[in-house]
Amino acid sequence: MNHHNITTRAEALFVRFRSSGAFILSVIIFIATWVLWNVLPFLPHFDDPNDFGHLNLILSMEATIATVLLMRDNARSRVREMEILRTIQESVRKLSQIEQGIDDIQEDVGELTAEAEAIAEAA
Repeated sequence: MNHHNITTRAEALFVRFRSSGAFILSVIIFIATWVLWNVLPFLPHFDDPNDFGHLNLILSMEATIATVLLMRDNARSRVREMEILRTIQESVRKLSQIEQGIDDIQEDVGELTAEAEAIAEAA
């Protein structure tokens, strides 16, 4: 398995996880823990409880990364949709050709039937 496939699968897993209830719950727990840790006076603070700058930075970075991965996933989906559309169009074209062939055969059968009836009447 090459690096590209691993990266693509990892991105797809991230996109799928990001749209799940587990992700939303984990973000809520993370933010609540962060805020409580930095607000409670008996715990050492690692962020300013007045503006939570580090938390803001972390959430902004996560949103940026998620946006890029979601856009890439959407682009891959559009490519797959275009491939499916081309396949459908080719199938429709082939079915149209088959339908035309059936019409031609029915026309030939009609002509042969008329000729056979003419021969039968003449005999």
